[in-house]
Amino acid sequence: MTTNNSRVIFHKPQDEELFFEWFCDHPIIHWGTGIMLVKNSNHEFIASNSVFSNHSGYTPKSLIGLNDEDMPWAENKDIYINHEKDILSGLEYNAMPITLFFNLSTSSHHNCPNL
Repeated sequence: MTTNNSRVIFHKPQDEELFFEWFCDHPIIHWGTGIMLVKNSNHEFIASNSVFSNHSGYTPKSLIGLNDEDMPWAENKDIYINHEKDILSGLEYNAMPITLFFNLSTSSHHNCPNL
């Protein structure tokens, strides 16, 4: 469980697949400090917070299924996708300004059913 000012943000299920599925059912991350988002293995947005919404111009629910190609920074999408691939392969970035959560599995059963 993660908390912010005694408020529950989410309960992490023990199973990684259930943890990812939780975000599919709860696309709004209630965390107002910094950008937070969840993407699937196809680099599609699954969940985000209001800070990312302000940055992207989309509400968290309208972001579902979109990717960096759909964002205002589309011309730089390859930079973000390459960062994501590097992070998934185990590399770390100290200068990355965005907190990212990813579905670590490449299997299709980890994609949200509504995408």
